[in-house]
Amino acid sequence: MILKIFKTSQRSGRDCINYLLGVDFKRKDASIITGSPILTCNIIDSLKFKKRYISGCLAFTEKDLEHDLQLEIINLFMDVVRGNLLPHQINFLWVRHKDKQNLELNFVIPCVDLVTLRSIDLFLPDLDRDFCRRFCDYVNAKYNLNSPKDPINNGVIYFGRYDSGRDIEVKKYLHIEVGKNIFNGRITSREGLIKFLENYQLTFQKAYKKSLAFKNHDDNKVLFLRGAIYSEDFVFSNESLLEVDKKSMNFKNENTNNVDEYYQDLMRLVNFRKKRYQRFDLSLNYRYKIIEDAKLCFADTFNTDDFDFLDDLFIKPEPEPEPICDLNDYPNEATRDSIDTMPDDTNEFSL
Repeated sequence: MILKIFKTSQRSGRDCINYLLGVDFKRKDASIITGSPILTCNIIDSLKFKKRYISGCLAFTEKDLEHDLQLEIINLFMDVVRGNLLPHQINFLWVRHKDKQNLELNFVIPCVDLVTLRSIDLFLPDLDRDFCRRFCDYVNAKYNLNSPKDPINNGVIYFGRYDSGRDIEVKKYLHIEVGKNIFNGRITSREGLIKFLENYQLTFQKAYKKSLAFKNHDDNKVLFLRGAIYSEDFVFSNESLLEVDKKSMNFKNENTNNVDEYYQDLMRLVNFRKKRYQRFDLSLNYRYKIIEDAKLCFADTFNTDDFDFLDDLFIKPEPEPEPICDLNDYPNEATRDSIDTMPDDTNEFSL
């Protein structure tokens, strides 16, 4: 699993929702996990900040995970991202994508504290790069997910962002055939690899440092093969592939044993985030003073009665009862002492 933050924070809320769910919510293999897309869209479009929202995804090489496991990872992510902020202060939208031959859990977070209406940025590139890395290390180790740090992934093939489904299938087939022939000793150099691939109706175009470019005769498109096997410094030998398998096994064992260590590192960064957001941790009384302004701000955008989580937010606290009398009003100490010693249930007195 990897955590990716997108650079799309200045688009409108509608454009963001259209990408996640498609126009009229008809995107193939896209489904809502939690949150309200209409609510998130309206919150984003009502903001006047320069950076109005944060979007990203948790990308897995696995094609699918159990639904309960997905929810557990999502709840963990929201807990560590919020820091000391309460759940009703931050709005989250989660959408599942399965159209890229793998599982992606996409999230959108409006950059606003829903209680104070202040701008808040939960991800700063310079400060949170280490946080993202530690979170991925902990989740991959705890749930035994595929990690990009696994040495076995040095032999994978990478797909381009705009590769079609047919291009992906062709690359997968060629990659499997290349791996078999390297293991059997039939391909021993990069030149031999190029000649082998030309047998599959491909014309060699250009060799790059970490990839090879071929022209596909079927559609006359340029096919880029990227990965460690296609780089200029790859060692073609059976022993090198077996050594990678051995290193991968050792990495998985060490990763499982270091779960507690990854957790401590993650919590250290979470505590740092809590200190960073202390200015949003307001007292309860001050929060309720701002609630009416929040209702007025969002009243033109959406009906707050349609959302259950806002009902609890807009409950006013009961006023504290006023004291019957203030002892400081009595300057005479003897008088105050006599009042203190008077029984509470005394309704009559005699001369």
